[in-house]
Amino acid sequence: MSTVELDSSSLIESEKLSIQDRWDHALESGFAKIAITVAKYPCLFFLVSTTLFIGLAFGLLLAEIETSPESLWVPPGTRSLQEKEFFDEKYGKFYRIQQIIYEMKNQSANVINDQAILELHALESIILDLVISYENENVTIIDVCEKSYEGGICIVQTIRDFWYSQDDSEYGVTYDGIPNIVNGSSTADLIRRINLRYQSTPLGNYIDLGLVLGGVETDEDDDVVFAKTFLSTFLFTNTPDEEKLKATLEFETAFLETVMEFNKTSKVLNMFVSVERSIEDEINREVSADSSLIAISYAIIIVYVALSLGKFHRIYSKFALGFSGVFVVIVSIFSALGVASIIGIPFSPVSLQVLPYLLLGTGVDDMFIITNSYNDVLSSEWSKSKKIRRLRRKNPNAYVAKAAGRAMREAGPTVALTSIADFVAFMFGAATLMPAVKTFCFQASIAVLIELIMMMTSFLPLTVLDVRRIVNKRVDVFCCVSGTLDKKKGPDDYIGLSGAISKVIGIMTKFVMQTPVKIVFVILFLTAFGISCYGITHVEIGLDLSQAVPKDSYLEPFLQRREEYHDNLGAPIYVILPGDLEYGDLAVQNQIYELQDMFVDSEWIVPPVLSWLDDLHFSVAVQGGPDGYISGYMNLENDTFRMDIPPEDFYDYLSYFMFNDTIGIGKFNRANVKLNDDGTIDTARIMFYSKGLQTTSDFVSSITEIRKMTDTYENFDIFAYSIFHVFFEQYSIIVRETIQNVLLALAGVFVVNIFFLKLSILSSIYCMITICMIVVDTVGVMALWSIELNPLSSVNLVMAVGLGVEFVSHISRSFMLQEGSRDERIKEALHRMGHSVVSGALSTLVGVIILAFAKYDIFNIFYFRMYFTVVTVGLVHGLIFLPIILSWIGPKNK
Repeated sequence: MSTVELDSSSLIESEKLSIQDRWDHALESGFAKIAITVAKYPCLFFLVSTTLFIGLAFGLLLAEIETSPESLWVPPGTRSLQEKEFFDEKYGKFYRIQQIIYEMKNQSANVINDQAILELHALESIILDLVISYENENVTIIDVCEKSYEGGICIVQTIRDFWYSQDDSEYGVTYDGIPNIVNGSSTADLIRRINLRYQSTPLGNYIDLGLVLGGVETDEDDDVVFAKTFLSTFLFTNTPDEEKLKATLEFETAFLETVMEFNKTSKVLNMFVSVERSIEDEINREVSADSSLIAISYAIIIVYVALSLGKFHRIYSKFALGFSGVFVVIVSIFSALGVASIIGIPFSPVSLQVLPYLLLGTGVDDMFIITNSYNDVLSSEWSKSKKIRRLRRKNPNAYVAKAAGRAMREAGPTVALTSIADFVAFMFGAATLMPAVKTFCFQASIAVLIELIMMMTSFLPLTVLDVRRIVNKRVDVFCCVSGTLDKKKGPDDYIGLSGAISKVIGIMTKFVMQTPVKIVFVILFLTAFGISCYGITHVEIGLDLSQAVPKDSYLEPFLQRREEYHDNLGAPIYVILPGDLEYGDLAVQNQIYELQDMFVDSEWIVPPVLSWLDDLHFSVAVQGGPDGYISGYMNLENDTFRMDIPPEDFYDYLSYFMFNDTIGIGKFNRANVKLNDDGTIDTARIMFYSKGLQTTSDFVSSITEIRKMTDTYENFDIFAYSIFHVFFEQYSIIVRETIQNVLLALAGVFVVNIFFLKLSILSSIYCMITICMIVVDTVGVMALWSIELNPLSSVNLVMAVGLGVEFVSHISRSFMLQEGSRDERIKEALHRMGHSVVSGALSTLVGVIILAFAKYDIFNIFYFRMYFTVVTVGLVHGLIFLPIILSWIGPKNK
């Protein structure tokens, strides 16, 4: 079969054509004219186009590199982001956490023993005395640690707090007595000390065993008898001052190195450490290490494309063209990122990881279509006619230009179809609220548009020059060297990867187009679709922190032990109280107590509760106030005091408590109660601890339930905030946003397909349904392959729509151009476009398979697994399912 050819010499008058054919004729003629013009001046077009887009790539010098997690993943204007901004403004940024987990080398042994405590003491003494040099100045832990009040001591939670004593040193407390007290003590004596529930810490609050012990076993009296691990926590200030933050980062590095070096010589304990910068450092380290794999991946794609475009023959080979074509695609990627930077779209690491594979997939596909269409014209009956052979002898360049026009009549609209469909799909997808997805969609839409332009103005000229080389019998790569051709053989008589793929497709088509086989395959596809629909409900939401950590990282054993032994307590949660409350009013205080009790009773909260209001009443009960002792009572239900502080004197008692307290707890609450200049409360906070949350659904449920509790107090402008709120709120909308993004992208593809599929709504519907099945089946595989739904996979699902267009739209358009029965038309469409689609898919597959060996799980899971799934699922739908449907109920070609 052959396509309907309509040019200026056609015997068919345009007024006899249908509207669809007239539109398609205009489309084909337009691309033919562009191609002939480009083919007349290939060097000029290539140089001007490539220079222009390389120039635009320098826009990357203006790039704003966005690495802030909030800016990348948190939708702007969300409640948690507003609450974070208020919290940061009033109380400063959430502190930076450094933790050490201690475990006996004999892992079955009780960690509560004198030698273990002495070794812990030795390490932590070194840390507290640590001095580093930064910018020619000494930096100690006092300079970087978080303090409960200005001039106070560093906030440290450690088992050593059971044996501290006050001193006059800069640090404020000393643990120097530990060796004498602990050395030689029996485990029973140590456990007896630890079971003193009301032991006070240097910070003035009671020690909570859950903060310092893990893997605990208790007796019938709930007393500790055994523990697997100690946990020590050091809090550093998350200062907004960049220079001070750099010093803090350097100290964190020294902290980490000190622990790891000490661990090498420890005798009884294994030490596992994490500092605040650990996650980011380890990701950067492994991304850098795995960058060699990515480079190999790209190199394999380049070699594959270079070998696949032509034949294994010194003249018919197209290695130079393939290499140059990939160069054009790479220029389009950097040019798109440069344009995005010029117009103010921030540079996202996600885009750099995803865009190359997307653009290489679509670009290579376009390269094969253009090259194969050109080859088809050169080996067609048209090329063998006397008139054209005469033209080839007299004016080879004119022959090559005329052939380019005929080739691009078919290839041009096909390439434009997928590129413009992708452009519209990504522009629609940019409507999302998720910043990283929005940024990717904007950059991807710019990239596919630039790639289309460069295919017409950079790659097409290179193809023309390559055909000129073949016509003039010049050797590939070494084009100055002449070669010879066997007159009895043509290009198709030589072996090539493309030819082998075409033969496989021919065999597959003959097999699949049998009616019984069609029925079996449709049943299989629909069954897979049904299973995937069920699988969608089993896709987990979130991102496992362990996936963000390289397999050989020192963080891996730390995270394992923290999850196993220290999952009872999560992050602190602060309830923020406004300044406009009548705090002296007993009714208001009772409402605050009710709120505290409600939180304590929540399944998402665990003790202890740190309440400045409780501490105030305790202080008044023990030491009195500015007017001496007053009456009150003790609440036996929760061991708190309720003193009869006169409402009109409340702020006098509060000031006395915070600045004249003799029992030591008032000064620690200065960080919790912010006062105005007149001594009234500007804002105050009460601290609770979140339950140890493990799954994303736990975090989302916790946020939802905690907000329900605070929202019940409509007359209080209060809210609850924790550091995890801002990061996990995105997961409350991610399902809705992902579905919206995919549907908008599908709608865009549907509209564009109508214009390029001869105005056939039916063909566009078939394409949209097939792409929808590709996306749904991909999500089904996510459930089977333990791939979670998060912003990374959400980006990939939007990308799946873009790649899905490549698998189905080429086949659909070619089907619409053929004559004959539906079976004949689909067979011809697969013959003409199948090998281009397969070659484009294989180029992506051979590249991403390398990522299966990445040590960084995010590369393995969200790039190798998802790309592999999208490409394989898309390929079988494009080559088998869609052709079967078109062979049965495809639109007729009038």
